[in-house]
Amino acid sequence: MIFDNRKQDLPRYTIRISQKAKYLRLKITAESGLEVIVPKNYDHKRIPEIVRQKQAWVEKATQKIQAQRQNLISRPTEILPTQLIFKSIDQSWQIEYISTTSSKFSAIEQPHNRLVVSGDITDLDSCRELLRQWIARKGKQILIPWLKSVSQSIELPFNQATVRGQKTRWASCSIAKDISINYKLLFIAAPLVHYVFVHELCHTVQMNHSAKFWALVGIKEPSYQELDRTLRQTWQDVPSWI
Repeated sequence: MIFDNRKQDLPRYTIRISQKAKYLRLKITAESGLEVIVPKNYDHKRIPEIVRQKQAWVEKATQKIQAQRQNLISRPTEILPTQLIFKSIDQSWQIEYISTTSSKFSAIEQPHNRLVVSGDITDLDSCRELLRQWIARKGKQILIPWLKSVSQSIELPFNQATVRGQKTRWASCSIAKDISINYKLLFIAAPLVHYVFVHELCHTVQMNHSAKFWALVGIKEPSYQELDRTLRQTWQDVPSWI
C-alpha cells in the first residue's frame, strides 16, 4: 500500500506487512523509497504520527540515497574496466581484452593476476556480464571459507552459504540459518567484511534488529557501531557497472 501524504506535510511511503516483524520500523532504499514495515494487525492509524516524529531522519536518509543515485549517474559506464581491486583481500587484477570472431566469451586467469577476456569485445554488456560471473566465482572461493572461519571463531554456526549479486544488501540470513553473501563484498575493506559476517551470524540467534540482537553483535564485535556507520557509506567502492 502506497500513501502520498503531502497534504499532511509527510513524505510518500509504502506500508509492508511482515509476518516476522514484532514492531514498526522504517526503511529507505533507492529502489523502494520510504517503506514502513509493520507486524500483522498493527494499527495503521498510528503510522502518520510515527513518520512525522522520524521526519528529520527520513529527510537525511533520503538525501543520502539521492546523492548515491547521482554518483552512479555521473560515473562512466560505456567503457570496459581494465582493473579490478579487491580491497577485502588486498588484491588487484589487470584485465586484458582480445577481440575474436567467436560468438563465445571466455575469461582466463593468467599469472601475476592477469585476466584475459576473449570474444566480441564490442559487445560491452556481454563483457560486463562475463566479468560479473567471474567475480561471483571468486566470491564463492574467497568469501564462503572466510564466513566459515568467522563462524567458528565467534561460535555461531550456520547451515549453508551461497554467493549472489544482491542490489541493496551485503548479505542476508534466513530463518533456516542459510546465509546469502553478496560478491560485491570483495570490493570493500576486510574489517567491514568481517563485520557483515558477524552481523549475519548473529541473525542465526536473533532474526530481528532488537536490543537483544545488537547486544549480541556488541559481544561478538565491540566496534560494531563505527563499522556499521562506515559500511553505509562504502557502496561507492563498488564499481558502478557491477
